[in-house]
Amino acid sequence: MSRFSKSSNWKSSLHALETNKDHDRVEEIPSEFPFKIEDSPGPCTELLTREYQDELIKVEAYTPNVENVYYYFSRHNNPDTIPIIINVSKNDGLSLEFYCSASHDTISINGLSAKSLENSSENSTDRNADFSRIGDDENLRTAFNRYLESRGINTSFIGFLTEYMRNKDTREHLIWLKKMKNFIETMKPSADESVLRVLDSEIKSALETNKDHDHVEESTPSEFPFKIEDNPGQYTVILTREYRGELIKVEAHMSTSMEDDHCHYPIKMVINISMNDRPSLEFTCSGSLCAVSILELKVKNSENLSEDSSIKNSAKSENSEDDQMPFEGPNFSDLDEKLKKAFHRYLDAKGINTGFIGFLYEYMRNKCTREHLIWLKKMKNFIEV
Repeated sequence: MSRFSKSSNWKSSLHALETNKDHDRVEEIPSEFPFKIEDSPGPCTELLTREYQDELIKVEAYTPNVENVYYYFSRHNNPDTIPIIINVSKNDGLSLEFYCSASHDTISINGLSAKSLENSSENSTDRNADFSRIGDDENLRTAFNRYLESRGINTSFIGFLTEYMRNKDTREHLIWLKKMKNFIETMKPSADESVLRVLDSEIKSALETNKDHDHVEESTPSEFPFKIEDNPGQYTVILTREYRGELIKVEAHMSTSMEDDHCHYPIKMVINISMNDRPSLEFTCSGSLCAVSILELKVKNSENLSEDSSIKNSAKSENSEDDQMPFEGPNFSDLDEKLKKAFHRYLDAKGINTGFIGFLYEYMRNKCTREHLIWLKKMKNFIEV
């Protein structure tokens, strides 16, 4: 029975062989072993030779399951047997060639062929021109078995050779599986290679055109009053500062189009100014290198208001449709121009001025470049695996 069925998964077969402690074991050649072994990695055959009196004996042994040699061994084409061709030649060019099947410590002669110099050419396409099967003549079979035994083809020889060939079969199969594994692991579909080439080009371009994209902290002005909280992989950067008892919190949102140097790709900002348990002001703004624009202004209840007051306010407004959607302020664009300018000066006094916006705009542009580069590298790593 074959060790590996055709439906076996090659990865599981490779793992089974690699975990088998005997997969690379080579049979120790007995000191009195009369044959010379020629073992070349790769081929499924083994050549053993010896000289005996005036004869040259060659034994050509095959690993199990070599189907193309079973023409000579049809009487015993069991895949668990080792096919063997034994050639006994004399100096005058005459030779006998035995076609045998070996299993454990037994050998069966299935046929033989008498050869001469004329019909033993290596280029002959009909190796079996004068092949004759022995049939069921036990006397003849016994006589030829004794003939081979006298030349060293005995039970100990067969026992050693069958084990040797089985180990060789396992080694060669393992080598083949590893070659398949290396081929599959190194081979990438053309579509994958195309994507990887483009990604490599994009990464190289991003690194060359934005050499200072990861040196943002070094360019932060020493007098910059805000603390920056920047988490890689997120679109938002949070800036905070305390100013005269107030907590000022700026949430700046990165635009994916900020790599282009144009003022019409603004930063969206939500600015919250709070003090203890008092209501807070929340400005929704857009900022660029050109200016800061206030889009919305809301009055927010403090998160620190007591739960009881929230319940009371909820109870008061339970039946009021107007209170279910609290009025947080008019549209900022509808306000008087003087009031608009006053709120811009109010933010300027808190540090939300042109210097702040200029720095933040460049910071967010660099963040956009960094995040884009990280994304490209993640895509490359995914496809390469």
